[in-house]
Amino acid sequence: VGAAFSPSPKRRGGPGWARVGGRAPAPPLPTRPGFWWVSVACLTLLLIGGVEFLLRHRLEDVSNFAMEERGKLALKKAAADEIQLRTETIKNLNSEIAQLKESAGIKDERITFLDKKVPERVRFVPALLTAIVGASSESIAINQISESVAGTMEIEAWALTTPAAQRYIQSLETKLKTWGLQMEEPRVQSQIGRLNLPGYLIELEFSQPEDAPDRATTNDVSQGATDRQSTPSPMPPTESSEGDEES
Repeated sequence: VGAAFSPSPKRRGGPGWARVGGRAPAPPLPTRPGFWWVSVACLTLLLIGGVEFLLRHRLEDVSNFAMEERGKLALKKAAADEIQLRTETIKNLNSEIAQLKESAGIKDERITFLDKKVPERVRFVPALLTAIVGASSESIAINQISESVAGTMEIEAWALTTPAAQRYIQSLETKLKTWGLQMEEPRVQSQIGRLNLPGYLIELEFSQPEDAPDRATTNDVSQGATDRQSTPSPMPPTESSEGDEES
């Protein structure tokens, strides 16, 4: 490259010939100044481009994955909302069912009361009066019969003598047992009665235990009472004197 051509001395200066100056060949590329800088810059740009391509590809994958997950999350949220709605509906239905059961229970209680308690009450009142009259005698006077809200029956009577009071207490206890009534401890004390006669005030209290069976359904409380073998109630001590008993 760059070889010099010169005409032969014999033909020097002739027409059609030119003189060209020669130059030395260029150095190899690795030895030229700036080659390595350009190479480093190109490699850097190439590396940056590759990294950017990878990042863009990775970002696209991540975006697609995120979009899929958002779709799945939306479906799950919709399913959760539907489940919550159904749960609230079930709660409302359970509340309505509980109210209906409560209302039905009240109606059942009323029906039971009308079908059983009322007829039983209708039979019990005459039977109670029959028992009280049947246990009485000429020496017994009935002062008061009352019943509390709790169902406790209180009977207040007056007896002319101690044996009459004892017989009245025993007979009435036996008759009312048929109806599931249990007599509490009787109270007897000396007291002037009607016509200013000396005698004994009798206070009796009957109640039905919680574990006792329902009252009998017989119309006559005294029916079958004589067939029972009951233990006579002990006569409580009285405040009377021997002179009152003799009278």
